Amino acid sequence: MINQSVACSAVINQSVACSAVINQSVACFTVINQSVACFAVINQSVACFAVIDQSVACSAVMDRSVACSAVIDQSVACSAVMDRSVACSAVIDQSVACSAVINQSVACFTLINQSVACFAVIDQSVACFAVIDQSVACSAVIDRSVACSAVINRSLACFTVIDQSVARFTVIDQSVACFTVIDRNVACFTVINKSVACFTVINQSVACFAVINQSVACFTVINGNVACFTVINQSVACSAVINQSVACFTVINQSVACFTVINKSVDCFSVINQSVACFAVINQSVACFTVINRNVACFTVINQSVACSAVIHQSVACFTVINQSVACFAVIDQSVACVAVIDQSVACFTVIDQSVAGFAVINRSVVGFTVIDQSVACLTVIDQSVACSAVINQSVACFTVINQNVACSAVIDQSVACSAVIDQSVACSAVIDQSVACITVIDQSVACFIVIDQSVAGFAVINQSVVGFTVIDQSVACITVIDQSVACFTVIDQSVAGFAVIDQSVPCFTVIDQSVARFTVINQSLVILQ
Repeated sequence: MINQSVACSAVINQSVACSAVINQSVACFTVINQSVACFAVINQSVACFAVIDQSVACSAVMDRSVACSAVIDQSVACSAVMDRSVACSAVIDQSVACSAVINQSVACFTLINQSVACFAVIDQSVACFAVIDQSVACSAVIDRSVACSAVINRSLACFTVIDQSVARFTVIDQSVACFTVIDRNVACFTVINKSVACFTVINQSVACFAVINQSVACFTVINGNVACFTVINQSVACSAVINQSVACFTVINQSVACFTVINKSVDCFSVINQSVACFAVINQSVACFTVINRNVACFTVINQSVACSAVIHQSVACFTVINQSVACFAVIDQSVACVAVIDQSVACFTVIDQSVAGFAVINRSVVGFTVIDQSVACLTVIDQSVACSAVINQSVACFTVINQNVACSAVIDQSVACSAVIDQSVACSAVIDQSVACITVIDQSVACFIVIDQSVAGFAVINQSVVGFTVIDQSVACITVIDQSVACFTVIDQSVAGFAVIDQSVPCFTVIDQSVARFTVINQSLVILQ
């Protein structure tokens, strides 16, 4: 014990261990030669643990502010806080990692040689992560405004904001992509060599997107009014507004498409004599939209597929695809609208003379909706399945499915309602002239109740058992069972009454022209009884 304050335990030479308290502040444990470990508290502020020579580790607090843990030579790691602001952990030589905060603002993690990664905040504003040499990635904010992420050589990608206004992302060599905002108004995305894509705004007015060499696409706004998208050489596409009035989209050579507005009035692919507007793709595929004399609009694809939408004399609109598939929508004389697919499948909706509307798919499946004389509405599926819903004279509603299953519901003269399924099972309920109600199932079982001219009522089941009661012209009543046994009582022209059973035995009593004739069918032979 020295000065009542030093405690020391030491093994000297190959192993010296010492634990001391000096001036009430120094504690030290040391092993000297090949392995010296020392832990000290100096001035009540320095603590150090070290292994010197091949491996020295030190943890220190200097001036109450520096902490350092290091392994020197082939592997040195150091964590320090200097001036209460610097923290650093580093491995030097083949691999150095450092994390530091300098002046309360710099944080850096770095691996040097072949792979250096660094993340830093400089002046409270710069953040950077980088891998240098074969692959450098850097994300930085400089002066509170620059952010950069880059991989240099063979593949360098960088996003930068300069002076709070420039943003740039770039991949250099064989593939350079760059998005830039210059003077707060220039944006550019570019791929250089073999493929350059660029979108730029110059002087707050020019925007351009381009792919250069063999394929250049460019969209530009010049003097605040020109917009252009262009593919140069074998295929040039351009959409522009010149002098606040011309818009043009063009593909030149073997395929020229242009949409233009001339003198604030013409929209088109080609404008002839200030009157023709056309959008077309020529050769094997021509699409054209045209306005002639300010009233003709047409979109057409010629050969194997022609589509046309036209307005003639301010009244005709037509969209057509010809051959194998033709669709046409037209309004003729301000009254005809039609959309059709011809050949294997035709769908058409038409209004003729301000009165006919039809939608149909012909062959195997035709659907049509029609209004005739402002009164007929019909939805139909023809052939194997036809459905129709119509209103005639503001009064007929019909829904029908023909073949195998036809259902129809109609209201005629504001009075006929009918629902029918034809063939294997047809059910129909109708009210004609506010007086006819009918429900029918045809074929194996048909039941029908009818009231005609407020006078005819009938109920029938056809095939194997048909029963019908009918009143015709307020005078004909009939109940019938057809086929194997038909019984019928009829009043014709207010004068004919008959009861008959047809096939194998048909007795019939008939009054024709107010004269009674009776006939029967016996063994497939007609016998008339006077």
